[in-house]
Amino acid sequence: MSDRLSGVLLIAGGAKHSLSQRRIARIGALTTVGPVTRLRTIRTRSAGSAGGGGGPAVATVPANATVAMATSTWPFRRRTETRDVAVRGLCSAMPSGHHAILSAGCGAGKSAVRNRVPDMRVGFVGSGNMAGGLARGWSAARNEPGAPERMLFADADPGRARELAEEVGGDAIEGNVALADASDLVVLAVKPSVLDEVAPDLVQSGTPVLSILAGTTLHTLHEALPGIDLTRVMPNLGAQLRQAVLCVAYGKSTGERERGKVAELLGLVGDVVELDEGLIDAATAIMGCSPGYLALMAEVLVEAGVREGLTEDQALRMVSGAMSATGGLLELHEPAALKRAIASPGGMTEAGLNALEERKMHETLLAAVDASLEKVRR
Repeated sequence: MSDRLSGVLLIAGGAKHSLSQRRIARIGALTTVGPVTRLRTIRTRSAGSAGGGGGPAVATVPANATVAMATSTWPFRRRTETRDVAVRGLCSAMPSGHHAILSAGCGAGKSAVRNRVPDMRVGFVGSGNMAGGLARGWSAARNEPGAPERMLFADADPGRARELAEEVGGDAIEGNVALADASDLVVLAVKPSVLDEVAPDLVQSGTPVLSILAGTTLHTLHEALPGIDLTRVMPNLGAQLRQAVLCVAYGKSTGERERGKVAELLGLVGDVVELDEGLIDAATAIMGCSPGYLALMAEVLVEAGVREGLTEDQALRMVSGAMSATGGLLELHEPAALKRAIASPGGMTEAGLNALEERKMHETLLAAVDASLEKVRR
C-alpha cells in the first residue's frame, strides 16, 4: 500500500492542536485524542494512487468520536515496519478515496489498518563539503540494507543544493520546512553561526535531527531545538569513500533501539565510535583535522619529488599509495613499532625522521591540535 499518514491537525474542545506525526510518536506508542470535532490528514495520498496523487483528506466526525494512533518508533520507518491507525466513529465521514487509511474501528471498532511504511528519507539542511561527503557515501551504499531510499537537499545557495542533488541522484527542495516535512531524518550541516536562523523551521517540523555542527554541544542543540530527538556526529571527509571515522554522542531522549539504527546508518560510510560528548572536540581535533595535515604533508612530498625530477602525477601517485598503505598497516601495528620497522638503522627513513625531530615535528603537531581545540572551544 502506498498510503502514508504523515501528520494530523486536530481540533478538540474548541482548541486547535497542530501535531506532527513524529511528535505523537515520541509521546508514546499509543496516543488518544478526543473528543474530536474535525480531523484533517496532511499530505496523505489517496488509496490506490501509487503515483502519489490525491489531495488531503478532510472529514467531519461526531463530537463524541475518539481518535487513537499507534505509531512506529522514531527515527526510521523501515519497509518491514507497520503503523497502526485506529479510528472509532469516523469512517462514515471519510472520503472514499481515503477509506483504506482510516477504516479501522468501523463496525466492531477493534481492528486496525496496518500501513506498510516507506523507506527512510534523509534530508540535508546545508549542502557543503561535509554534507556532500555523507551524501556521496550513502549514495555509494544505495543498494545495501539500511541505505536511504531518497536524499533531499536545501541550502542558502539553491544552486549548490541542486548540484549536489544531481550528483548523488537526490532532490533539491526550496525551504527548510518543506525539506524537514518530507524527511524522516534531517542532517543539520550549516555553519554553527546559522543555527538560530534555521532552528525555528526544524522545530516546526519536529523531524529528528543528526547534527554535524562543529563545536555545538547537545545542550546548545536542545536549547535551539526543543522537543527534537538529537544525535551529534563528527565525521571526516572519508565518508565519501565509505572510509570515514564518525564520532557519535546521543541526545538524552534517544533510546537503545534508535541508537542502533543511527549507528547502522552511519556504519554504511565508515567506522562509528560512540563517545561521551566531552570527548567529541578532542576526537575532532585528531580525526577531523588530520586529513588536512596529511594533505599538507602530501603536498610537500609531491613538491620534493617534482624538484628531484619526477612528474607531479608520478609523485602524487607514489605519496597517496604510501599513505593509504600506512593507514592499513596502522590497523595492525602500533605507530611506534611501525616506525621502527620502517626506519632501518643508518637508512634513509631514519635520516629523515631525525631531521623532522631536529625541527620539532612532535611539538609542531601538538601545537596544531591545541590550536584546533582552542578554536572550537571559544
